[in-house]
Amino acid sequence: MPTYHPQLDEHGKAVLLKFPSKPTPLSSWHQADAIATVTPGAQLPSALNGIPLEQWLDVPHSREAWNKVEGQLDFDEPPFQVPKGKAAAAGVAIQEADGRIWLVAPSNGFAGYTTTLPKGRIDDKVNRQASAIREAYEEAGLKVKITGFLGDSERTQTFTRYYLAERVGGNPAYMGWESQAVHLVPCLNLATFLNHPNDQSLLTAILALEASKFIHSKKKSIDSPIADSRRILLLDLGTEGGAVRLFLEPNELGIFSYKLETHCSERYLFPDVDFPKIQKKKIDSVWRDTHPLVIDWAGALQLMDDTGWAWPVFSPEFVHPSIRISILNALKDRYSRFPHIRFEDWEQARTCYGGENNP
Repeated sequence: MPTYHPQLDEHGKAVLLKFPSKPTPLSSWHQADAIATVTPGAQLPSALNGIPLEQWLDVPHSREAWNKVEGQLDFDEPPFQVPKGKAAAAGVAIQEADGRIWLVAPSNGFAGYTTTLPKGRIDDKVNRQASAIREAYEEAGLKVKITGFLGDSERTQTFTRYYLAERVGGNPAYMGWESQAVHLVPCLNLATFLNHPNDQSLLTAILALEASKFIHSKKKSIDSPIADSRRILLLDLGTEGGAVRLFLEPNELGIFSYKLETHCSERYLFPDVDFPKIQKKKIDSVWRDTHPLVIDWAGALQLMDDTGWAWPVFSPEFVHPSIRISILNALKDRYSRFPHIRFEDWEQARTCYGGENNP
């Protein structure tokens, strides 16, 4: 029997759902590590994380009303420059109080998306934040408030400003005709759902924010703040020779690479190395610096200094054994803690050489 969306489309026509989604059990909504799915008109708990799941009744119906809608945030946004030939759009990443992210499943996989973030073109002279709030309602049935900036995304026809937001009301069972399901997805499962190429930069941005929260919750006591909150700390090692931190840091594209931050004597870190004269540092001086860790095509991990010299990190003759073992263990640990994050150099080496001998 054909399944139709209960909401008519913009032309007043019924929307046939060719491959209808299925809702998950009600218990999934109260499990922070579970994926929860609702379909149009399906039953939901009366409340989630202390906030009622009730239909938003006083929805704005005019341009003026939308521009004044509650939930907009007064903050300094980055410049929004739409490339020539692109249409301006706005979207939103809504995070539930339990950490899960709200996603929508476009009806019949529109435009090749199985799931994505709520997003739509800016029209009727409605401002960007109000447009994002409107899209959250129209596509997910949710009432949200903006909490910050996530990122900009350029697509074939649009240039979209994405905001961070949190749910303050609404009911996803009242999703508009453009969505055949609304999902609530834990961040560890987000890469499975937010898998369209156009969404990869947004996925990385969301995961980087989660990594930042992880860092602040697990931060150790060595006397030095982590300079970039988007870093993922893998190792925080205090020794008799100083301190060593191994972390991951995203570049401007959001792709992570390894970095090593040191605050110790060079002779302790590199006990058997005669540093070249170009390095302009006394061997026994105490220094503090941050160096990229580069993995070459042979799968060898190397430490790059500020003069361009590379030192093999895992070679016994170069690095103090305690530091080498700690780095190896930290690299192994990151696979269990952050299996969903993309790492450029490491993945290249594993792809090229199979990774059998890599940590």
